[in-house]
Amino acid sequence: MIHKTCKVLMSGILAFGILLNTAGMALAEEGAGIPDDWPEAPQIMGDAAILMEAGTGTVLYEKNSYERHYPASITKIMTALLALENCSMDEMITFSHNSVYDIDPGCSIIGDIDEGDQLSMEKTMYGMMLNSGNEAAYGIAEHVAGDLPSFAEMMNQRARELGCLDTHFVNANGLHNDDHYTTAYDMALISREALKNEEFRKIVRTVRYTIEPDAYCEEPRYMKNHHKMLPGGAYEYPGCIGGKTGYTLRANQTLVTFAKRNGIELICVTLNETSPNQFLDTQALLDYGFDQFQRVNVADVDTRYQAGQEPGLFPDQFMDAAPFLKLNPSDYVVLPKSADFANATSEYQLSGNGEDAGTVKYYYGGYPIGSAKVVVDVTEASDIFPVNASANSGVSASGTEGKDSDKKEAREEKKSHPLRTFFIVIGVILGIAAVLFAAALIRVRILREKRRRQKRRKYRR
Repeated sequence: MIHKTCKVLMSGILAFGILLNTAGMALAEEGAGIPDDWPEAPQIMGDAAILMEAGTGTVLYEKNSYERHYPASITKIMTALLALENCSMDEMITFSHNSVYDIDPGCSIIGDIDEGDQLSMEKTMYGMMLNSGNEAAYGIAEHVAGDLPSFAEMMNQRARELGCLDTHFVNANGLHNDDHYTTAYDMALISREALKNEEFRKIVRTVRYTIEPDAYCEEPRYMKNHHKMLPGGAYEYPGCIGGKTGYTLRANQTLVTFAKRNGIELICVTLNETSPNQFLDTQALLDYGFDQFQRVNVADVDTRYQAGQEPGLFPDQFMDAAPFLKLNPSDYVVLPKSADFANATSEYQLSGNGEDAGTVKYYYGGYPIGSAKVVVDVTEASDIFPVNASANSGVSASGTEGKDSDKKEAREEKKSHPLRTFFIVIGVILGIAAVLFAAALIRVRILREKRRRQKRRKYRR
């Protein structure tokens, strides 16, 4: 009953909550300036770069991150994302004439693939992400969408859904086209989404993979990850868990790298680099991120939103519902190690998804550093809406005999109080109704005040 009560309570909260000021979010979307007391970052040689914390999306460093550049083969991260979202790894891909022959001579390929050959999605994905096989990306695109133009539209649609405002894809492999471009920021958003897929993580951290002989190829085909910061690479980096390389004459060197240490996971994107600077810049930026920033669990340090405490910022929106709410214990923000969480500011924003009571967004110097979901505290709710204790009375530490005795007592107690459950249910319903009624009154007052302000503006005109 506790969980059902909390679910009903959450529905009531969402029914009348108010969406507060979202100016901070707008700043994040437009690329709010990094605070003056942010740790000093290293100087890098690439034209554009970004360092993003994967869990929160907090940007720790950026250089021309909204400037458009050609991505080259890091395009394949989006291709992999769409393949994983729309296909299973055991599906068979049949390579068309175009997928094999409509690619630039001398570019990266899996090799030994001809028109009509087949490979599983799994083998093709490893060939694309490790060997950077361009025919593999083309084959995946045709398998997913039917043809390359349709797949490119899928790529662009998915990019828009992720908030990429300066990205346009024409093909699935990143071979040069003047209309095929992205930004460091957009590429970080795409990579962040891809990292949510465990199969993607498994593929990009793999150093070597073998496509065993089959009906179409008598010899094994050996794939080796081109990313040199993985274990055994020339620029091996402790904590590197994958990424994707890219290169064309027009794009120059491009690189996406994922690394994780001490609970912090970073995404680094560099564009238009000269080799080997893409690896050197990435190492410097990752060192900066791990050395200068920390993960702070907000539920441990922000008592304003804890159930049972002072209602903080909730009273105006939730009235008596505030004591049931708390911050999700697993949510966190990312702050400079030199910063004090007490100097962070926050704002509450209502959620419309029905899964939670909203989100608290955190800022440091006006700069977004993460957020935390507001959820119902089941323990606190159970104190207000108790369940029938006799439901658990059949368990006794004294063994089977105790259980039988307790069950008998429970039956007798149930007979002596036949209306207890009915009264509890009625009490719960009345309690929720009271909260909803109070909320409705607040909403009416707000609407009236809004009308008054509109009338005043009209009269002033």
